Amino acid sequence: MLNEASSHALIPAAMQGGTRYDPIADFSHIAIAANGPLILVSAPNFPAANAAEAVAKLRAGPQDNMPYASSGVGSMPHFAAEAVAVSLMLGGKFSHVPYRSGGLMVESIARGETAWGVAVLASAAAQVRDNRVRGIAITGLERFPAFPDIPTLAESGMPGFDIGNWFAVVGPPRMPEGTVAALNRVINASLADAQLRERFLIAGISPWTRPNTPADARAFFQAELTKFKGVVERTGVKMEQ
Repeated sequence: MLNEASSHALIPAAMQGGTRYDPIADFSHIAIAANGPLILVSAPNFPAANAAEAVAKLRAGPQDNMPYASSGVGSMPHFAAEAVAVSLMLGGKFSHVPYRSGGLMVESIARGETAWGVAVLASAAAQVRDNRVRGIAITGLERFPAFPDIPTLAESGMPGFDIGNWFAVVGPPRMPEGTVAALNRVINASLADAQLRERFLIAGISPWTRPNTPADARAFFQAELTKFKGVVERTGVKMEQ
């Protein structure tokens, strides 16, 4: 089964009362497939010339003049934007304007209805290329190859900031070790294929390049769950069942 960060890190960390499944104990972790970067985007007239200036502007406020958009309450872009606000060490809150999809969210920023937001790169890439919104910074630790001139938040005044949407392959609990190992080898071989990697990049996701044994995948899941629990604790944003 292919899963993503929302189902196995964000929702288990944020759901009030927890989920009916344990994202660690109830699955066999086979391999990580890809990382789906998020990008902080702003309206075209946002008063900052680069990522560092944008971070400084958000930090300086006033926050009530810079509402942010998301693709829905409890979505990854919602939590990522709240994490940005908390990381800026602000005392107040930006106004949150949720939309029904990533496309509507980005369109609201392009029209100037909202000032900024953190979008899934795949939802925002075309608008960024067409200069309808400004790509300010990637929220992960690495720049995205298709937009090499867009820095990360970590290198733009928010050291260590790292939130992204990833995709992984898991199976039912207690899968035979030989089966897990065989699937892991096939997935890693596929990720080394140049044509597949190019298709991933076109789709706005990065093929996984870090160590990727089943043990690595399990450790990554645990680290991401711990990280999102920290995001929930810092932001105070929770999801209702």
